[in-house]
Amino acid sequence: MSNLSEEISRYAQAERQLGDEAGPLIAAIIRSIEARAGLCITELRVTVDWASCINGSIPANCTIVRAHTSLPSEGHDSPVATATTGVPGGSLSSNQD
Repeated sequence: MSNLSEEISRYAQAERQLGDEAGPLIAAIIRSIEARAGLCITELRVTVDWASCINGSIPANCTIVRAHTSLPSEGHDSPVATATTGVPGGSLSSNQD
């Protein structure tokens, strides 16, 4: 049981670090995209493609799971219904052609 507990702890620490370090960067990127696209992104999935790693660059596949059209007066704290941007299992992706 000790090994499982240690592994869970390592994962939790890694997730906290990802959130602490990547969160502000991702938030800034999302705000820029939202302003340009007129969207309010409420759920995002990011996966990395280690198999396609070239010269230390790790390709990221970013998928908007849930978003809705922004209203001109809307702030991010406004309670507005959320709709998915695509069908379950498939949505907007930076790596889709």
